Amino acid sequence: MIKSSNKYLFYFFLTALFFQSFIYAEEISLSVYCANKDRKWHWLKDSQNQYISIKGEKKIIYHVHEEDVISVDYFNISGSDAENKMNDLKQKCISSFGPEFEFVQPAQTRMSDWILFSINLDKFTKGFFTINITSGKFLLIESFNETILNLNDNIKINDMKNNLKLML
Repeated sequence: MIKSSNKYLFYFFLTALFFQSFIYAEEISLSVYCANKDRKWHWLKDSQNQYISIKGEKKIIYHVHEEDVISVDYFNISGSDAENKMNDLKQKCISSFGPEFEFVQPAQTRMSDWILFSINLDKFTKGFFTINITSGKFLLIESFNETILNLNDNIKINDMKNNLKLML
């Protein structure tokens, strides 16, 4: 059972920050890795054996329903050459590790959640992503449920927001 002061603090937090689905963003540089359909992966490195990284904005889609918060992280690459950058990275993955390593994914560390690239705030690239569900019912034990799913086709970001609403 949640203590009443913690419960009200939790509801205040949700009301203040997560009233509707929204997106949070920050500009950073993440390393790139290549994955296959079985989620086996390798860091993508250049000819000097240095990790290849890419700049963009890390974003989070949130949706709140009652005491539950659901979120998905993704990494947006913007600009007129964003799609070319992604195609170039995919070709480097395939050249380095074989045709089955077609999924280009960003990460900060090897322990990072699976997140997707998005192009120009419009669509996601193929790959895997983690859905994080936090339940206010279990606030004191900080329970998180993570599911890794496979995207078979490009999906629009607005479709993802709508699907998150349907999950809760």
